Amino acid sequence: HSVQATWFNSKSIQYDAVVIVGGETSIDHLEECGTVVAFVNEAYKHGKPIIALSEGVRFIRNLKWENIYVVDQDNDVESCQGVVTANGYSHELDNAIFKAVVEHRFPYRDTKRVVA
Repeated sequence: HSVQATWFNSKSIQYDAVVIVGGETSIDHLEECGTVVAFVNEAYKHGKPIIALSEGVRFIRNLKWENIYVVDQDNDVESCQGVVTANGYSHELDNAIFKAVVEHRFPYRDTKRVVA
């Protein structure tokens, strides 16, 4: 099978969730790509679950979404309004992702200042 769709040729509304994985160099590139930032912001505005792991947490933190808390050094996982962030893999992360995807939408996010 080959990949038929990516962030480049699709809209975020076509997906159930967005996952941003780690990798310092990858995140550096993603942060500088306006299309990726718009894709993630659009998913956020539509209430989609957003999952960020390791260095991907920095990407979410830099979007500066209001009233969204991300994981810090004192915790392994943070889940806030369907935005799940984690410093690494754990069973707690599995549970947080499962709950976010099952809930499917988070319509009460403060999105008035989010540009997508």
